[in-house]
Amino acid sequence: MAMHSHSGLTAVALVADYSLRLFETDELRQVRRFVGHRDRITSLQISSDARWLLSASMDGTLRVWDIPAAGCLQVLSLGSPITALSLSPARDLLATCHANKKGVYLWSNSAMFKGSDVVAFGAKTSLLIDGNGSGSG
Repeated sequence: MAMHSHSGLTAVALVADYSLRLFETDELRQVRRFVGHRDRITSLQISSDARWLLSASMDGTLRVWDIPAAGCLQVLSLGSPITALSLSPARDLLATCHANKKGVYLWSNSAMFKGSDVVAFGAKTSLLIDGNGSGSG
């Protein structure tokens, strides 16, 4: 579950069909449904401006959903199950953790540096911090 206090939105992942449901908390009604993952959803986050919903899954994909347009902006196939994610408030950096891997992977949103509002996270890690606290690029 992910909550966005300023907008009153709450995202919930359903185990039965791997779908995501977005609710307006104040009115207790469903406003969006997103489908696409093929395995258990492990992490959710609503962006600071409430335009994106990010979801990570044991199917090895990270999906970026456009909340106003009710569609998928991007699917990142990261090769191994994703156990956690965190998007920076400025939406320019994304951190992921993966099953059977040590460290935190950082991804830069190249579109943010070009002035575009469309998400385009790079396919390579910009920095890996391993379990010993050392980094590599």
